[in-house]
Amino acid sequence: MVSMLFWGKEASAQPNFARKYGTSCATCHAGFPTTNSFGEAFKANGYRWPGGEDNAKTKIEETELGAEAYKQTFPNSYWPSDIPSIAPFAVWLRGNLLTWNEEVTKNGGAVQEEVLDWGGPATGSILVGGNIGDNLGILAVMSANRSGDFNTSLRALWTFSPGVVLSLGNSNQFFLRRGGVYPTPGTGVEMNIVRGQEGGFNILGGVSNAGGSNGKNLTDARYLRAKYKFGGSGLLSGTGGTMGNPYVGLDNHIAVEATVFQYADDAIPGNGNFMGESTFYGAELSGNYGSFTGGAAVSRMHDLDMLNLRADAGYFFYPWLKGNVVYSSFRDGENPVVSGGLTAHIRPNVSVGAAYSHPTKSLKANGDENQDTFALAVGAAF
Repeated sequence: MVSMLFWGKEASAQPNFARKYGTSCATCHAGFPTTNSFGEAFKANGYRWPGGEDNAKTKIEETELGAEAYKQTFPNSYWPSDIPSIAPFAVWLRGNLLTWNEEVTKNGGAVQEEVLDWGGPATGSILVGGNIGDNLGILAVMSANRSGDFNTSLRALWTFSPGVVLSLGNSNQFFLRRGGVYPTPGTGVEMNIVRGQEGGFNILGGVSNAGGSNGKNLTDARYLRAKYKFGGSGLLSGTGGTMGNPYVGLDNHIAVEATVFQYADDAIPGNGNFMGESTFYGAELSGNYGSFTGGAAVSRMHDLDMLNLRADAGYFFYPWLKGNVVYSSFRDGENPVVSGGLTAHIRPNVSVGAAYSHPTKSLKANGDENQDTFALAVGAAF
């Protein structure tokens, strides 16, 4: 449900960057945590201010570890570096205040009664984000919920130059894109190349293990993605083009992407939508115009000869209030779902959202009756 409310681009907001630069979360996010055009450029620059202005825009000076002159005496001295002068941590709390599930009939005739459940923020995350020296960046998320589950993700990024970034870790950029029309592997290496002062292109590729118990090799998953952005702010500069809604950083543009994704045989973990598949071909179309934003993604599974689809459309009624509709369908429509939501950011970093989900088929593939759901969710990051 949270992924439905926060449709769209990468959701890895870091309030500690807002502290570093003395700016609002809305500088990089069209409704926390979805990134806007400037946020995309900030990411492409290795989580540094685009245009070579990082030092000028930094409001909290870094702590220097060694003088610049040490570079002249290396390797007889340490190479100089710096670290954030404040602890690079933030907290993200989120969860459902209210959930509702309609009454359904299971395969075999058993009835699962209607459920109305009150709750509260059930998941808490510690977010870590910061830069070390001119090239190295660290992003991490450590999450726990009241059920006792604990998850971590960690990425280290090396920025060779603006727009040329190597990532090592899990939750790499490719797998945080629209809709999940591809499986999610584990830990790997990813190279991201971005160019464009207005519009621009992006080439991204990587290898990864599959995660879980099935795949343990670094090359279990291999992928390559190419993107071209027509008009709008530069993918690398974050400037230029026409701003459709400057209050949330939406620029008028259209972007197209093409992807090839391959798994080693029997490497996909679990028993979900992608079991039995090894090769995916995909495409994505996305864009903004005025206060409208959205897109669609499709992938074809080569071995099973099936399609996975996802489309979303959103509208900002105000900079702090957005509505959206999402359609998703996997494995040639085995269980297509339409969802609608409304999210209010009562502060740039505090949100309240409501979402309703309706499967468009009455029965699942196993014969269970499909179930409508509703959730009222809250979130805050600081």
